[in-house]
Amino acid sequence: MVCILGTLGTKEAKGNISAIVCSRDSFPPWRSDVVVLFFYELAKMGHRFDWILRSEKICERPYRTTWEGSRIWVGANPDSGGYISRTLSMLSHVLHEFKIFRLAKSDDYNIVQVKDRFLISVIGLLAARSAKKKFVFWLSFDYAEDDKQRAMASTGLSSVILRARSAYIRFLLAHVIAPKSDHIFVQSSRMKEDLINLGAESRKITPVPMGVDRNKVIESNEIEINKNCICYLGTLSRTRKIEFLIDVLVHIKKIIPDAYLLLVGSGQLPGDEEFLRTYAKESSVEDSVEITGQLPQNKAWERVQSAAVCVSPFEPTPSLISCSPTKLVEYMALGKASVANDIPDQKDLLENSGGGRCVRYDVTEFSDAIVDLLSNPDVTKEMGCMARDYILAHRTYDRLAILVEDAYRRLLADNATISER
Repeated sequence: MVCILGTLGTKEAKGNISAIVCSRDSFPPWRSDVVVLFFYELAKMGHRFDWILRSEKICERPYRTTWEGSRIWVGANPDSGGYISRTLSMLSHVLHEFKIFRLAKSDDYNIVQVKDRFLISVIGLLAARSAKKKFVFWLSFDYAEDDKQRAMASTGLSSVILRARSAYIRFLLAHVIAPKSDHIFVQSSRMKEDLINLGAESRKITPVPMGVDRNKVIESNEIEINKNCICYLGTLSRTRKIEFLIDVLVHIKKIIPDAYLLLVGSGQLPGDEEFLRTYAKESSVEDSVEITGQLPQNKAWERVQSAAVCVSPFEPTPSLISCSPTKLVEYMALGKASVANDIPDQKDLLENSGGGRCVRYDVTEFSDAIVDLLSNPDVTKEMGCMARDYILAHRTYDRLAILVEDAYRRLLADNATISER
């Protein structure tokens, strides 16, 4: 459960926050935890965040631009396909990120922040120390564990590279980021525990889970609800094992023959969606599975609202167990009752809100919970209302921005001399 901390009353703490940020996100950014939180909500509070990002589109030269009121230093992306081109493109971007050392010295900033860029964390830390600024690291995903898991499923050179990258990320987390950052933002309480185990001080870590944009969550009573529709919103990548839901559907149809599964999203690689269609056909439920493909957010949310029950299965692997899934927050904000498995953030959301059922990652348990909700529409509707109320009270980005602002203010209010570390 997110606790919104009160703002500090000290005179020193009332100045605006200004940071130069180097991030894994590309330009233009699209993730709501970046766009809504930083470019809209924190900006409305009077704070400034300027960014060093890599161009999403093919771009031969770096350039500087202004986007949503922030200055952006956009790195070139000359990738024309092929391993050598991709490698050169990545090296070019790393060199571009060295700008953080020069920009950190500007009086425009009181914070140097690095988000999910591990090698550059060293450069950012050195830049902050040299400029006598605070250094903040933002960790949104357990990349080290993810690389380790992917290495176990790979062979040859790919496995070697993934294992090496996992080891070096883990080393930097344990020996640079955890002990030496002035503050660390993470995505969940579980991720906070993981960093404490690597040597970070608890008081220097703030969990900031995923949220929704309050201005975009509009309740609609005009969308007709299909009483037998089960909806999943998100990536259909094979790594997420969405076929789990097809197995769940097979069980449900034994009790509710008209039940069907709505998959709102697309695969990340060629063949992801075809794999699911083939799996559904082999399971004899191909006529009860719909894959929409990628949709604009408003259209995707309309499809979600048409469902009776929404689902959020996350295989409890070491890399995913510390996640804060966006899909569950969106379901709840749209007033939908959900069934999700018991990774910590999902468990907290459903237990604290009463907005659905939290079960183990198990086909039978998922099936039984969904059947129960489909069979009791009045209870399901009430759960959806409780879910929406909870999200609007705790997980909109305007509220999360207060949490983030307070952490920055406490950091800047700390007048302790930055020691040479």
